[in-house]
Amino acid sequence: MTNQEAFDNAYRHHVLEGEPAGYDKHVGHCVYYDATTGAECAIGCQPIDSKLLEGVTVDIRTIATVAFNDSMTLLAAKGYRVTRDKAKAVMADLEGCNLEFLVDLQGAHDDASEDCEDEGFLDAVKIRYENLTKKWNLTIPTTQEPT
Repeated sequence: MTNQEAFDNAYRHHVLEGEPAGYDKHVGHCVYYDATTGAECAIGCQPIDSKLLEGVTVDIRTIATVAFNDSMTLLAAKGYRVTRDKAKAVMADLEGCNLEFLVDLQGAHDDASEDCEDEGFLDAVKIRYENLTKKWNLTIPTTQEPT
């Protein structure tokens, strides 16, 4: 997957399709996938098995660290609910994407979610996603269907 493809997936999901933020109001933070509502964040809406991300609340950089760094296996035992196998599977599905880009994409979603929750999320995330186009030399998708 390329940065552009990951961006297109997130932009289509939240902006063009109007899907809600992956934000759990009960715990007060973003989640990749909320099994009770089906809401997904910018990483959770990628073509990744949603069961890999259900209940995981750490950022994408931590997932990458768990996947590729033997010293990080303790995270799984500390309540983060991300095992080495899950982390490796997620990163394999995102192979080809720049990790810093994924961090920025997740940050754009999370900032918009935390600033607005439901009210105004669409406008807030659209602005933040569009700001990523300049930094990462991306184009904005104009249709809901992948090309």
